Amino acid sequence: MKIEQVQLADLNTIVKLHKHNLSSPSSKIGEAYLEKLYTVLLLRQDLNIALLLREKKDIVGVITATQDLHEMNKSLNKILSPSIIFLFLKAIVVRKVTVKELWERIRFEQMLMKKNIHPYPVILTIFINRKYQGGGYGKKLINEMSQILKKKGIKKIYVDTLSTNKKAIGFYLALGFKQKEAIADSIILEKELR
Repeated sequence: MKIEQVQLADLNTIVKLHKHNLSSPSSKIGEAYLEKLYTVLLLRQDLNIALLLREKKDIVGVITATQDLHEMNKSLNKILSPSIIFLFLKAIVVRKVTVKELWERIRFEQMLMKKNIHPYPVILTIFINRKYQGGGYGKKLINEMSQILKKKGIKKIYVDTLSTNKKAIGFYLALGFKQKEAIADSIILEKELR
């Protein structure tokens, strides 16, 4: 197993794995949207970190983080174009995602941004390919990301998940995260980087 930085050449595989392994609104909107998200993330390597865990040719898992969610959101706002809005509407019309799901996520992000924590270093995504789950790979990715962020002077990392996702909450708590607060339908957890 080898942890390495995500490259643009990995994008198609990562997008498919993301869609297959996460049931988030972004996954439901579709691969074209995910490609734009990951491209923005990868193009801002001064701000963002994207790692993958590889076993031979298989991508076992992926973790992405940003050193400041406020800055990342500015980058993401630049991709809001008619074609992206069309993808949102199409996902709603064909019932891949509900208006309520999108609204809850948007509401959560707006409430989070109002908290005005600067910088706000946060894990954006983490997923393990289903055939590799349960092997401690998520822990390896979190630990590696934590070390990289610590070397960059980050003292605390945040992550959020739906309050109904007990498996994810248990995973983060087992890795030393502490529950900070609930906002909208999500839970924010934090971890001191020592």
